[in-house]
Amino acid sequence: MNLTLPDVCAGCGEFAKRRLYWEKPGEHYDSGAWYSSTVVGMRAPFCVQCLARHESEVTRTNAIKSVLLCFRSQAMIPAVLAGAAAVFAAAKLMPDPLSADRTDALLFVGVVGFFGLISLGSLWAAWRATRWRAVPPLTTVTGSFSFGGDESEMFEGERHRYAVVNEAFYEALLAANRDKVWKPGGARARRAGWTRKVMYAAFGVVVAVVALWEWIEPWVRVEW
Repeated sequence: MNLTLPDVCAGCGEFAKRRLYWEKPGEHYDSGAWYSSTVVGMRAPFCVQCLARHESEVTRTNAIKSVLLCFRSQAMIPAVLAGAAAVFAAAKLMPDPLSADRTDALLFVGVVGFFGLISLGSLWAAWRATRWRAVPPLTTVTGSFSFGGDESEMFEGERHRYAVVNEAFYEALLAANRDKVWKPGGARARRAGWTRKVMYAAFGVVVAVVALWEWIEPWVRVEW
């Protein structure tokens, strides 16, 4: 999020130089087979007192629970199966270092590496799909500065919707980012809309030319 942050505490409006980073779940969705989600993060200024209150209220998920949450994703099925296949292949194809030739060693590395990469990739996908479940709930401190996901359309640049509780921080944030406030009828919106229209028109012309050529090509073909 490309914001210019003032040195004003987002929680109480006092002077603040320290920045706190936190995350919250975005809109998760179910695509039918793979359960997925987004996580959005924000960095904002808070004073020492608000930071201390945040630390006293926040409840973080430990690493073991984060790993167990991965099993709520279907991506763990290939992760476990491919991992078991890698272990089985390693036990069966382990070459004898004294008598094995190069072919045995390459076969061992290839098979174990193949299943190992599938397992690691699936585990990464499972962690990505369930990471939102491990995001700590908002505290009274982080809840004072709310934000949403990216609402931009093509060529508009990233933009978000914010909700600010403290009036002093709101005024300071607005003053520091007045030139970035999105206006539906502003120059940025008009430029992005014009660029989209040009792109769509160019795409339509290409499709029309290809379709026209496919239609007239049999008539203009020259046989040698």
